[in-house]
Amino acid sequence: MKFPLPTALLALALLVAPTHARVHGNNIPPPPGGPTSPGSSPAGPSGPSTPAPSGPSTPTPGAATPRPTGPSSTPAGGAPRTPGGSGSTGPQSGADARFLDPTWDLWWHFHKDEFFDLKRRVYESVTTPDGLGRGESLLPGANLGYRPSSEQLARDVAPLFATLLAKEHNNELVTSTLLAAGRLGEIPDAGEAARLAPLCARLLRDPNQEIAEIAALSLGLLGSESNLALLEGLLRDDAAGREAAGTREVPMRMRSFAAFGLGVLGQHLEGNRPRQMIARALTDQLARREGCTTDTRAACLIALGLVPLELEREESASAPWLSRQTELRFLLEFVNDGEQTPVLRAHAANALAELACGSTPEAKIAVLDALIALSRRDSTQATLRESCLMGLGRLADDDQDPEDKRARVELRRTFASGSTSERAFALMSLSECAARAGTGLEPGSARSECRDVLAEELAHGRSRTRPWAALALGVLEFRLQHQGAQPLPAVRDALRRALAGAAGPDEAGACAVAIGLTGDADGARVLAERLAGAGDDVLRGYFALGIGLSGNHSLTEGVRTVTASARYRPFLMQQCVVALALLGDKNLAPGLAQDLRSATGQASQSWLAQALGMVGDSRTVPVLVAMVREQALTDSARGNLASALGIVCDKDLLPWYRAFSAHVNWRAATSTLIAGNGTGILEIL
Repeated sequence: MKFPLPTALLALALLVAPTHARVHGNNIPPPPGGPTSPGSSPAGPSGPSTPAPSGPSTPTPGAATPRPTGPSSTPAGGAPRTPGGSGSTGPQSGADARFLDPTWDLWWHFHKDEFFDLKRRVYESVTTPDGLGRGESLLPGANLGYRPSSEQLARDVAPLFATLLAKEHNNELVTSTLLAAGRLGEIPDAGEAARLAPLCARLLRDPNQEIAEIAALSLGLLGSESNLALLEGLLRDDAAGREAAGTREVPMRMRSFAAFGLGVLGQHLEGNRPRQMIARALTDQLARREGCTTDTRAACLIALGLVPLELEREESASAPWLSRQTELRFLLEFVNDGEQTPVLRAHAANALAELACGSTPEAKIAVLDALIALSRRDSTQATLRESCLMGLGRLADDDQDPEDKRARVELRRTFASGSTSERAFALMSLSECAARAGTGLEPGSARSECRDVLAEELAHGRSRTRPWAALALGVLEFRLQHQGAQPLPAVRDALRRALAGAAGPDEAGACAVAIGLTGDADGARVLAERLAGAGDDVLRGYFALGIGLSGNHSLTEGVRTVTASARYRPFLMQQCVVALALLGDKNLAPGLAQDLRSATGQASQSWLAQALGMVGDSRTVPVLVAMVREQALTDSARGNLASALGIVCDKDLLPWYRAFSAHVNWRAATSTLIAGNGTGILEIL
């Protein structure tokens, strides 16, 4: 879904495209203070802005086949500028880089699932026997009373998806169903006719490039080891892969999506051997200097970070795909190789940090030393420095071990003298360090120093980093409280003061979310007063979200009142729906289903479908199944409904895309990561 963004948050426009109206499950938010919908209120003042690009968007060479145009689901506005010009890498420096400037709400969009834990909240109720056993691979221990049953999925959902994949041809409907099928996974009790993998494999030959690419990704999302060999063949461009794709050579973009699919698949597989096979396929491509584009190699690096192998007692000195230690050694050599392109080294740094988590103490120290060294080099390219800063946040903790102290010193040095984007990433990494309990010297002793940096920036910092400081404080307190720490009144007071003195809606929105993250019931009452008033719909949406995150149940009725009047104000409506779900409202789904049935505008259908997917449960399934079957509806509407059904029936409690969105440096853009036309992995969330 596309929104025109005339403010400094123009970066969000890269993640949407005017012809891509369907919703796969994770709409990019418009900025506070920017236009939202025909019914939205005028925007309030905003801070420094980045001018929007003029003229039509630049087509990306090699982009997916465009889907047929139709009524746009978005307000009028300038088209987003397409990153890059080669089809392999996006903007890295200079004027184009400003379109990927990080903003607090873009970070929040990519990370919010951790803080919502929405599926668990929706499913909480009396546990039913047939609801057990699904969705525990990424987040165990849920109480699954409202979860769609295996019988319901086998009888109604899997056969429907199989029929759509076998008989439909519309791009929007088919791609939405492919991703929904991947979320669902194979349902053994559904029977041979409802097996989804063969249908996904058949669509690898589809003449529409986007359908073929998403079919490759969906084979990984299904989570079955039986798809490993096919994905490996596609990535390697071997005889089996070419036969599956029906081409003389597997297109490079399809090879990239096959790599992404292998990364997701590796997260679901048990046993070290199949993960070794995935790591071997990925590292083989990374070792090639020719015959594999930067785009595909970047996809391999991102995927490799998702496939942690078992640790060896004694590290092997041979193949990089044998153990966690050999993976890390391979990536350390890669990131220090100055002949590799900056975008590849940036993604290698993120993968290093991911794989070093849970590794040996020696490996952690080696990786921290490498990241610190690279972040300090003046010759290091900007996106690599940023990835190093992110990696330090992933690894360092709150004790006084020498390596952790060095990491925090580097983050503080960068915060004092770095660019705006580096300062933003340094703030979030300091928050992560302070929230990670160390086991070495003086555990917990670094929390106050990190918190003081964040609080000082919130109170007296620059306009572009104050929202980041607010969010970082909220994230820190949220994580500490979930570890058993007591709320810190001083932080709550500081955030309330920042909200009262916010220079514009961007800063106020960040403070609202942060107040909610701290669980501040009194601060939530202030948000409720602001929510009940007039003003920018996007900002009011964040007020509602802050209330939901705070857990102040006494404010539920006020949020319901706003929700009832927000049907044609999509962002506000969706945030209110999420807030009510966070507050435990179990009666949202039936009303949303009724609104969706009567909605006529494509924008309303898209937002309602996504909202229904986020809060729907077993009661929603029959309604969605019936509506997807309605031939009188447009293919676009049916695609939205299929997406919602896939979200409701997801086999995992956390969505598949979280592994990509939460730990990838989106500024190191490639055409299959962020294409600018709706076809990158971070655009089909």
